[in-house]
Amino acid sequence: MTLRIIKYFLITAALTSTFSQTINSISISGNRNFSVSDYLDWINLNPGMPVYESIEDSIANRITLNLSNFGYFHSEIQNIAIKNIDTSTVNINVSVKEGEPTYIDSIKFSNLSASDSIIIIDEFAFLESNIFNKSDLELAISNTLDNLENIGYPFAKIIITSILVKPDTTPKTADINLELHKGEKKFN
Repeated sequence: MTLRIIKYFLITAALTSTFSQTINSISISGNRNFSVSDYLDWINLNPGMPVYESIEDSIANRITLNLSNFGYFHSEIQNIAIKNIDTSTVNINVSVKEGEPTYIDSIKFSNLSASDSIIIIDEFAFLESNIFNKSDLELAISNTLDNLENIGYPFAKIIITSILVKPDTTPKTADINLELHKGEKKFN
């Protein structure tokens, strides 16, 4: 009798690991500023994919990261519910509170000479008073480095020294502090 019970548990364990649960559907609620397809792209999960142990953490981290990239630093994942449909499929329901976006209040450079400011300030001016967007900031930095390379500073670098988010302001704002290191001029 004991042998039968052990065999039953071993077979059940083998079948459970062989036929793990898969995602039947994913729903997003609470989103206002981003579409459901944005969220589905961010979490990178689709129906038919297997459910894994840390799937809730993965979903929360991916959504929070992407919302932060678009200036939503004060978002909240209110709930991630995984509901069994049957023994092999689940529905995932994600409830999000996006919060309010953070606007760029100022962009300040250290190590910036008067001649450098002519090249650099205009590249960053369009970002101020707009919602923080990581891609826009990276593009401004990249364009500035390209311009510096074109005038003889191929090893210039811009360091983001800090991004100070001020959550107590209305609207929420951030100050971005950058540092320019041009290096030596390589040609005229």
